[in-house]
Amino acid sequence: MRERPQIQAATQSRGSDGSDVETWAELATVWAAVEYRALTSNESLEAGKEVAKTEIVFRIRKRTDVTTRNRILHGSVYYDIESIEVTPDQQYMNLVCKAVGL
Repeated sequence: MRERPQIQAATQSRGSDGSDVETWAELATVWAAVEYRALTSNESLEAGKEVAKTEIVFRIRKRTDVTTRNRILHGSVYYDIESIEVTPDQQYMNLVCKAVGL
């Protein structure tokens, strides 16, 4: 566990025009091991272009405040948490993520 990603949580507030605004705030900065997984079908078409897809997995110590509604900031890239896998010994969580907007 050598990486330091930031887990962020969304909060809802009202904008000056009365619309709902989603903002993100730091929930925690944690130590993590990072693993890149190629998807079985790792190419898809988006907007007529072939795009390679990769999952990234952050293994962190088990926490009770992390859900799939959170996101990860690692480096300068944001990742949506797609699923959470708890290890059999209940000590770690694997946060399976995909990059946002790539």
